[in-house]
Amino acid sequence: MHPPFLISCAHLPNRVLTSRTALKTQERQTRAFGTHARALAEWDRHIYRNRRTLAALEADMARVAGQQEALERQLNILEVHQAEIHDALEGMQREAQALYDREGVRDDDASRQRDALFTLAEDVSAQLTDIGVALKDTVQTVNSQAAADPAADPLAAAVSILNNQLASLVWIEGQAKQLGRRVDALAEPM
Repeated sequence: MHPPFLISCAHLPNRVLTSRTALKTQERQTRAFGTHARALAEWDRHIYRNRRTLAALEADMARVAGQQEALERQLNILEVHQAEIHDALEGMQREAQALYDREGVRDDDASRQRDALFTLAEDVSAQLTDIGVALKDTVQTVNSQAAADPAADPLAAAVSILNNQLASLVWIEGQAKQLGRRVDALAEPM
């Protein structure tokens, strides 16, 4: 066996200095390693978070793709229905045109009298509307005059309103009789 290593006093300060330098180098390397290890751990956490986010996005994309396929199928069904309806409407239009071409335009006395009656009915309706508007305006005018003069006798105001309404009704009745005679005159030749 070899004798144990003996440290001589002359070499001791050099050995301490060398050990101290080696220890400081190891401490720096250890700190650098710790810094790198922490950075790697942060990157790992970041990668793990992004992986979870990507997995959620992939699931969402798969769900959206399924919904899009379902919508496309429904759209195709709607397009088929629309084409069928379009074809049916075109057939109806051709049939209506053919029927119109076969029947032709009727321009006989009955058609002319019917058109005259329709025109007269429209005129009567317009006149009745005008009468209603005139009656409404008259009532509003009488009401506003009665409201403007509160000192007036309420009985006199009521009698005046009733007289105006009676006059309007008599005029309406006369107009209705006149229009009735016109309709009867047009209906007789039929």
